[in-house]
Amino acid sequence: MQDEQRRCMGCMQELSWDGQCHHCGFRETEYVADVHHLPPGTRLQNGEYTAGRVLGEGGFGITYIGFDETLLDVVAIKEYYPAGMVERDTSFQGNLDVHVHGDSEQEYEKGKQNFLQEARLLARFSQLEGVVNVRKCFQENETVYIVMEYIRGESIRSYVDRQGAIPADRALAMLRPVIRTLHRIHEKQLIHRDVSADNLLIREDGKVILVDFGAVRTSNAVKKDTRTTMYKPGFSALEQYSRTGVQGPWTDVYGVCATIYYMLTGVVPVNCTERVGHDPLLSLAEQDGIPLSIEQKQAIMKGMEVQAGDRFQTMALLYEVLYSKQEEDGFRQEEKIQTDRQGTPPTAVFTKTTMRQKLEELSNSRKRKRKMFLLVLLLVICAALYPGMRWLLKESPREETTTVEPVKESSPKPSSEPTSTAPVSTPTPATKEKMATVPRLKGLTQKQAMAALKKKGLSGKTSFRYSKEKKGLVLSQKVKAGTEVTKGKTISFVVSKGEKTSKPTAKPTAKSTAKPVKPSNQDKLAGDLDDFLQGG
Repeated sequence: MQDEQRRCMGCMQELSWDGQCHHCGFRETEYVADVHHLPPGTRLQNGEYTAGRVLGEGGFGITYIGFDETLLDVVAIKEYYPAGMVERDTSFQGNLDVHVHGDSEQEYEKGKQNFLQEARLLARFSQLEGVVNVRKCFQENETVYIVMEYIRGESIRSYVDRQGAIPADRALAMLRPVIRTLHRIHEKQLIHRDVSADNLLIREDGKVILVDFGAVRTSNAVKKDTRTTMYKPGFSALEQYSRTGVQGPWTDVYGVCATIYYMLTGVVPVNCTERVGHDPLLSLAEQDGIPLSIEQKQAIMKGMEVQAGDRFQTMALLYEVLYSKQEEDGFRQEEKIQTDRQGTPPTAVFTKTTMRQKLEELSNSRKRKRKMFLLVLLLVICAALYPGMRWLLKESPREETTTVEPVKESSPKPSSEPTSTAPVSTPTPATKEKMATVPRLKGLTQKQAMAALKKKGLSGKTSFRYSKEKKGLVLSQKVKAGTEVTKGKTISFVVSKGEKTSKPTAKPTAKSTAKPVKPSNQDKLAGDLDDFLQGG
């Protein structure tokens, strides 16, 4: 025992030369342990670990400060000790074995095996943020022990009792990794069942660590399972007070929200058994000075509903409401991409329903974006091909010379407009003729076309007319048959020297009686007409 005397049973630091601890001031001679606690200096696992003073005690076990004699490191030792089911009196001949009540032996053995099995499973979660690191698990003294890393700090209960309420933004930030880790544990069909201000430790760096996994067991969300009632007043849900209560993730939701309530107000919530019927608990929405949104306050109170069915059923739903504002502001991104110590990205906190909804929203968004992209691409392709399509569809000018055969004059049909009775000579070999083929002057307005004909000394009113339907010049109906012929998309006509029409046509001379037009427009149109009038 000499080695034990050299270490303080309060902090496991080496004692000074006078046998006193100048680190924590713990005096073993003044320390009085309960009869069911392990005495300070108790050796476990064949002397591999030494147990010191009690750090905390809950409904499911007792936690001691300890020392790893092999690695020479301070540890925490959790002993499975379900209150009300077992007893131990260490003052009687130094007996350290746990004695189970006769009617609870079968249930205790089952719970011990479950505790041992769940402790081994939790070793995989000890690398997650917000979870204490589990080093070893073993059986001794008719019970089970879990050796964990020692958290240098204090519990939330101790901190609030000493400092008072914690600011809202800091309180939510402290519990954020704990909520996400509990979601991961729930995914493995495990529940903690003892989330409270006593089992959440604030490390020296300000981070919160969840401890006391001795009560962890398989969730019985589907099938009810009779068990011993284990609860912590103010932080335990109503179903934990009943031997047949259905416990599940919603049970831990109550513990988390009750802890947040305590951190924000500095007041331990009213025990849930006293809230049945008339609820005396003062809602956060009725308390001023807590800078949280009404949605966040309502979410915390919803997580503390007395009836399990009225609470959030998963940590994911609670998380979504409490931290939705930070996610919108991008506050979540840096933690979302963080990896744990094994390099595995943390699982997103979503239920199957919310995940399915978000996947459907993402799929619909991608479909809309794909349709918009295809539409824009189609418009770009059409815009690029439009000039080429116009060029392909546009017919090239064709010149045709139509032989005009003499047509006998026929009696003109009655018309409201006066017609000329002057004889029009038909083309003969002896007559000097000028033959030309002119395509329709597309793109010219009627005014522009007539101005161009007048510029050339031709009377558009007697020889040609502008057709809106054909969008070009066509033969005038006033010209007698045989003088001009329309064939296909061209106009064939004959200009006989010295020939007169029903209305005098100005000859192409230097001095024209036609009304002058502006050179900028009509000269250009006349030049265009020169290209069409071959030999004109």
